[in-house]
Order: sequence, then structure tokens, then C-alpha cells
Amino acid sequence: MSLPASAETALAHLQSAHPFSSFAITRYISPSGASLLILKRRGLSVSRTPGFPAIYLRASDSAVLGAAEAFEGGEVLEIAASLGIQNEHHVPFLLGLGLLLASVLARLVAANRGLALLVPLCAALRLTLPPVDSFDAKKELKRVLRKDQLPAEHPDKPKGWLEKMATKAAASVAGELLASAGYEVRSATYLGLAHVVEVDLDATGTRCRWVGAFNKFYFIGQSDRDE
Repeated sequence: MSLPASAETALAHLQSAHPFSSFAITRYISPSGASLLILKRRGLSVSRTPGFPAIYLRASDSAVLGAAEAFEGGEVLEIAASLGIQNEHHVPFLLGLGLLLASVLARLVAANRGLALLVPLCAALRLTLPPVDSFDAKKELKRVLRKDQLPAEHPDKPKGWLEKMATKAAASVAGELLASAGYEVRSATYLGLAHVVEVDLDATGTRCRWVGAFNKFYFIGQSDRDE
């Protein structure tokens, strides 16, 4: 059964603004026979309300709302509850890193060597910038759990075929469990040269970070979510 045009518009907005959140709108028939819509994120409803006769995008602030009454003449008679999903603005969570890079580049330019290094570096970064929607949180998390990011000489790096296979199997199970408990992905793109992606894990209360550049995503660390 197709969705109303207003719900389709709201869903398209959410999927564009939050490409990693797996938003969907489903329809079901209540015991009273009413046709209701449910907005879901990764298969779970985002509202405690059982469903809404209408879901729509409010143009004034890009908020997605559930309507207690159906549309009549293109207007909402009553707004029962906000679904709490609004367009996220990219948060410069690595502002310090950006300032450090800017400082280094400024010193290079001041030394008359900046342009010779900066132009080809920026060109290479731009040409090899991976699509942000190619970031697979579950897949990248499993790589971290397999300790792929560690150098070969690191003492925690799995050694030998048997240890590598055991670590890979454990990482696959742990990654599925962490992902199933819920996670939230945010991303920001800096100057069209690099992505920074944060993944908040509900199960552990931690925040993992990756930088996307040169055709792949590099894990750069984790911290407590509240830090």
C-alpha cells in the first residue's frame, strides 16, 4: 500500500539528511480499523504513540511531525506530537584537529613551500574522497574489533592463521551484538577533502571516530560518549 504524498516527502527528507539511520514509514490497521503510519529508524518506532493518521514535513524548520488528525484541504487540524527528528547540522567535533592542520599549512605557506605541497595534496584528497554513504558502520566496527588498524609490530595484533581466524570470528559476533543494541552515525565533510564520521554505540556508551580519505575510512580512536 502506497504512502500519502506528505509522508513520502517527509521520508525523502529524512533519508537525505540522515543517510545512515535507515528511516522508513510503515502503515498498519489499528484494532479500531484506522489506517495509521509509523516512522521507524532501524526498524524501531521513534515515537511512543502507536501511530499517526499523517506524517509530514514542516517547511518552517524542517521538523518531521506526526498529526493526530488526517489532512483536510492540505492542512493539519492538530499536531499531536513532534517525532523529534530534525535536520542535523554538522557539528565540528574535530575543530581542534582542523585548527592544528590550518596552523601547519599556514607555516608552510609562510615558508614559501606551502603551495608546492598544498596544491597536489588537496587535489589528491579531493580525487580520492570516498562517498560518505559508503561508510558501513557495522563493517568498520568489525574491522576495529579484528584489530585491523594496529600496525604489524603491535603486541596486540593477531599473529598466525589460527589467532587471526579466532579474532575474526569473535569480532563478527561482537560487532553484530553491538550493532543490534543500537547505534547512531554522524558525519561531517571538511572543505570537500575529508570526512569525519562518529558512531555512538548504545551498548557501551562509547563514541568511535573515523576519517574518510584516500578511498577508505581510517579508525582514529574512541572515547566515552559524554566527553
